[in-house]
Amino acid sequence: MITHIIFDNCGVLTTSDDERTYKRVSEYLKINIDDFKILLSKFERELEVGKITQEDFYMNLLIEGKLNFNIDEFSKVHLESYIPKKDVQEFAISLKDKFKISLLSNFGDAFWDEYKK
Repeated sequence: MITHIIFDNCGVLTTSDDERTYKRVSEYLKINIDDFKILLSKFERELEVGKITQEDFYMNLLIEGKLNFNIDEFSKVHLESYIPKKDVQEFAISLKDKFKISLLSNFGDAFWDEYKK
């Protein structure tokens, strides 16, 4: 008997377009897209495997890139690049009375608070 259902974030509950994300974020940071990709590559794997939190990830970008940005504003710009798949999210919500629903993601902790609701 099935008692638990596990959803992934990116690709299941949300989707993203990497190039759109790079463009939006690099414009916000006022740096070249290629420079942003290089900076990102230094820390994204640590975030993906859970070695650092989303906030640590943002702080690393800020410090390593010698950038000046507000972490809350940057987080908003970054996370708005992920497009909710409303139909799948509504489906997941509809299952919560019959099953234990979990989120398993290698993305970091950015979406946890949103999905706890």
